[in-house]
Amino acid sequence: MDDDQRSNGRATKPTGSQSALRALEILDAIAERPMSLPELAEQVGLSRPTCYRLATALAEKGLLATSGRNGYCLGPRLAELAEIMRSQSQCENAG
Repeated sequence: MDDDQRSNGRATKPTGSQSALRALEILDAIAERPMSLPELAEQVGLSRPTCYRLATALAEKGLLATSGRNGYCLGPRLAELAEIMRSQSQCENAG
C-alpha cells in the first residue's frame, strides 16, 4: 500500500499539514547526513515519487540542494533563516 493510502485501501491526497510534516521529516533526515533519493525515501518511510516531489519543492525554496553523487544536502536558505532568527530580538527569549 502506498504511503498516500489509508488502511481501508482508498487512495487519499495528503493534507497540507501532512505534506508539511513530511517535508520537515525530510529536512531532519538530511540534517543527519546527505543522502540519495532512494536512501531518503527509505529513511522517512515515503514512496520515491512522494519523496521526490517534496524534495524538489524544498530544493526550489533553497532548503535542500543537490550534492552530486551524495544526492541531497541542506540548502543555503537554511543558513539565511538561521541568521534572521539570530537577529530577531523576540527569539532571544524563546526556547
